[in-house]
Amino acid sequence: MGLLIAPNISLKVIIEIAIYILLGTFACYYIVTDLTTLGKQMSFFERTSKIDFLTKIENRYMFTAKLEQLFGKELFYLFLLDLNHFKKINDVYGHDIGDLALKLFAEKLYELYPDCCYRLGGDEFAILIPSHSAFNPEFASRELKKTIAGIRVELPNKEIIFFSTSIGYMRSDHASSEEKLYRLADKALYADKQT
Repeated sequence: MGLLIAPNISLKVIIEIAIYILLGTFACYYIVTDLTTLGKQMSFFERTSKIDFLTKIENRYMFTAKLEQLFGKELFYLFLLDLNHFKKINDVYGHDIGDLALKLFAEKLYELYPDCCYRLGGDEFAILIPSHSAFNPEFASRELKKTIAGIRVELPNKEIIFFSTSIGYMRSDHASSEEKLYRLADKALYADKQT
């Protein structure tokens, strides 16, 4: 083809051009392949930086981002929850049962409040619920406790484990900052745990 376009070009030059074209094609192929792989890895890392690996709900990073986004702009309730006697569950039944308890706990929270619940770490969870006239936080707290109490795990020896939760909540307009709101909800959680 090179001879048709420019008959004075030597065969050696045409071969060199063909080699460069082939090398360029292979280089482009590998660059595109690498970029595709890198894109998939970046997507995986972005997803895992936002989602808790064990429970598959959003993590503390996303909780903090959402809290900052909402605070001072709209009214909402911050609910803090934890799984009662979680250390004992791990110590007596093993970490696989503890992990199962956390997964089931998170599933129930997500069923009730999809896209509003977060795992903060360990057995600590949070829910950010918009405040509106029809919302009753005391009723919501009772319903959450009832739902968690409905979780049952049957062990291979036929023993059944039941779960319970402690809950503290606070409305956003009762605090001057996100940190203060978190401390007040945490204080309410601790008070609930004592009862």
